[in-house]
Amino acid sequence: MGITIGAKQAKQMLEAAAEPARVLMRDPEQLKAFLEQLEGYLGEISADPDAKEKAARAVTVVRAWSAGERREASRESVTQLLAALIYLEERKDLIPDMLPSIGLSDDFTVLKIAMDQYEAERQADHGAISGV
Repeated sequence: MGITIGAKQAKQMLEAAAEPARVLMRDPEQLKAFLEQLEGYLGEISADPDAKEKAARAVTVVRAWSAGERREASRESVTQLLAALIYLEERKDLIPDMLPSIGLSDDFTVLKIAMDQYEAERQADHGAISGV
C-alpha cells in the first residue's frame, strides 16, 4: 500500500514553489545551473521511467522557453513546470524522497499536474490556430 497525495495537495505544493520559480526565471544563469543540476539528479534517482521521461521533457520545455523558443506556451505555464521541477529537486517535501518506493510519488504527482496544464494549454492553442 502506497502513500499518495490528491490533486488539491499537489496544486498547493505547486503553488508553494511558484514564487521561487518566478525568481529563477528572471536569472538565466541560475536557471541554467538549476536545470543542469536537476538533470544530474534525474540520472541518479530510481523512479518509473515514464515519470523520469516526463521530468526530462519538462526540463527541455523550460530550457527551450528560456532560450526564446517554444513561446507558444505562456510564461505562467512554463513557470508551473519549473515550480514542479523545483519541488521534484527538493528532497524534504511532503513525502520525503528518501523513503523507498514512495518517496517520489508526491513529486511526480505535482509534475503530472503541471505537465497536464501545459499540455492542455498547447492543445487549446493548437485548436485555436487550426480552427478545430
